[in-house]
Amino acid sequence: MTEQKTTEPLTPDNKVEYQYWYTKDGHVPFWDDPTVNGGKVHPKRYDPITTTEEVIRMMKRRLLSEEDFQILKVLGDAICANENQMKRYMTSQLSYSKVTNRLNRMREKGLVERWLVKSDLHEEKHPAPFTLGIAGFKILKHYYSHMFFMLPDKWERLGLRTVQRYVAANEIRCQLAEKMILKNWKWNAVMNHNPMLTKLFGVGEVDTPQGVLNFAFERVQTGRDFKRFLTNKFQMWKAVHEQYGNLPINGLEKNPTVVVVFASTLTLAEHVQKTLLLDLLPFHTLVCVEEDIWSRGIANSFYAPKKGGLTPVRMSFME
Repeated sequence: MTEQKTTEPLTPDNKVEYQYWYTKDGHVPFWDDPTVNGGKVHPKRYDPITTTEEVIRMMKRRLLSEEDFQILKVLGDAICANENQMKRYMTSQLSYSKVTNRLNRMREKGLVERWLVKSDLHEEKHPAPFTLGIAGFKILKHYYSHMFFMLPDKWERLGLRTVQRYVAANEIRCQLAEKMILKNWKWNAVMNHNPMLTKLFGVGEVDTPQGVLNFAFERVQTGRDFKRFLTNKFQMWKAVHEQYGNLPINGLEKNPTVVVVFASTLTLAEHVQKTLLLDLLPFHTLVCVEEDIWSRGIANSFYAPKKGGLTPVRMSFME
């Protein structure tokens, strides 16, 4: 008689646990929550425009107002922003309610697309992310053919993790713009005119008491092999820094560049420092913590990597 094997049941002592990086009050930030799921949702009245000829005809018939066009341009420049961020980007031109109404109306023609995202760890709702729809993409590429806008089809491959990354980074971009210290911003920036070097996720030209600096933000994402990801980037950038004494970035002024590792929680940021030893890099490096942006303000969300860990750095010019 063959002995029948039994599988040992999972217990609190032997179960396999996922590595979460919790905030000081024991939460996982929504825009770095690996359990987030969902996708694009279309309105009931959905009749998308899909050709350049149709969008030009729409413009000629004035079916798209100048304010609508500006919303599209702001969203295209942001790549992916949530509704709250879009309202704040447009606050000097439109009320919050008007931005919401126009976004909802533009969904019907495929100018913009709204995402429904939810989490296994969060019961509360969060502002919905928006991206360009096919009609919005075609309008912007027609009028700004030299500029980058995310092709809507690419989101099928990039998925929700990339949505989370852009929404998180847009919070920094939006707050720097609100402080009126952001002079310019580039996504996926090329360094030293060399497209073979790994790109910088998001770089802003920022007014500081020391003059204009380029702040190059690299988002650390839960569930991604950030050690290999950042190690490869930093190795390439070291060679550039050794040759030029700086990290020159295409499309931005030749300002000194500060590399900022952007982490969702302090626990994750400390782990990054312990793993990568950021203080040993030849270029100036800081860490920015998302949970501190919300609890203490962006001016108090930065840290300097040191041998013993992370030391808080107050950015008074961001207040």
